[in-house]
Amino acid sequence: MSAPVLIIDQIENALNYLLTEKDMSGLTLHVHPFLAAYFTKGFPSVRMKWWWRWKKSVKVVGEGSYQYLSFTVQDGAGNEVPL
Repeated sequence: MSAPVLIIDQIENALNYLLTEKDMSGLTLHVHPFLAAYFTKGFPSVRMKWWWRWKKSVKVVGEGSYQYLSFTVQDGAGNEVPL
């Protein structure tokens, strides 16, 4: 598998854990701008598919300072969620 596929799987696994097992909501995902575009562009976007899957919104923010394979998740209060 290529690196983009692996990081996308890691992100989706982390979100699945946080949104179902921890029952969190109001999450913000911080990723490299390339991944942010991948998650938010198109119809239906990946982000929209997440909404249909979990019935919870996930905000996606592109961070220019992030390396391609790094990401963080924040809760509704802006605190980083340990993964």
